[in-house]
Amino acid sequence: ETTGQTLWLYQYRIRIRNEGVSPVHLLGREWIIQSADGRVHAHVAKGSPGVVGEQPLLLPGQSFEYASGTTLPTETGSIQGSFQMVVPRSAEARDKSAAESAQLFAFDASVGPLPLRE
Repeated sequence: ETTGQTLWLYQYRIRIRNEGVSPVHLLGREWIIQSADGRVHAHVAKGSPGVVGEQPLLLPGQSFEYASGTTLPTETGSIQGSFQMVVPRSAEARDKSAAESAQLFAFDASVGPLPLRE
C-alpha cells in the first residue's frame, strides 16, 4: 500500500518470434499500461529504444523473450502497444548497431491488448 491505496503487482513475460523468412531487427517499442478504469498508468513513447536494454536481431525461427512488471491500483488492467521492426538489407547487419543497420523496410508489430489479472 502507498498512501492508503492498495496496489496490485503484475508480472508478465513477452516472447517475440520471427516466423518470417528474413531476419528482423527490433529497434523500438511503444507500450501502454492501463488500469481497469481506463486510466493510463505507464506510456513508453513510440520509438523508445529496444526492450529491457536490448535491440535483438531475430533470424527466421528465432525468439526473444523478456519479463517485466508493473503495479496498478485496480485488480485488472491491460497492456498494449507495438514493436518497431526493420528487415535489414543483408545478413551482415547482425554485426552492426541499430543505427548502422541499413533497412529494407520498417514495420510495426502490434501487441495486445493483453489482460493483466490475478
